Amino acid sequence: MPTLSSSELAAMRAEQAATLPDTCTIQTATSTNTKGSVATTYANTYTSVPCRVAGVGSATERELGMAPTSIVTHVITVGHAQELNAPDRVIHAGVTYEVVAPVGKDASWRTARRAWMKRVGARQDRAGRAGHRTAGGERRYGRDARERLYQRAERR
Repeated sequence: MPTLSSSELAAMRAEQAATLPDTCTIQTATSTNTKGSVATTYANTYTSVPCRVAGVGSATERELGMAPTSIVTHVITVGHAQELNAPDRVIHAGVTYEVVAPVGKDASWRTARRAWMKRVGARQDRAGRAGHRTAGGERRYGRDARERLYQRAERR
């Protein structure tokens, strides 16, 4: 198997960093247990982090290891050395996302770090899928969610 030299890997990482057009803030969670209830707060840990955020089309269910299926709406790409873990939050262009799971956490020769995210506070249909409203105010879902809604309506 071919091996990359450290200078080749550094060049690849620099090329990858040039493709991160935006910046974001990464918040880490702190949980406090007070009299039996847990309160979670988030603090800005990393600011002005170069990133690229992309939607995954319609909200998508991802099987994440042995964890229950999670709804994923976006994927984020940051520099290879940037810390990014679940349940961190990412604020990008005024929108808050929650990191669901990192992608390829133990990959060799990593040039960037990626993670699946879901939008915090996004409305979801009864099947648990995030939707959005069009300019006309109508609710819009991805194709799979729409098909399930039609199937449910037919059963009634």
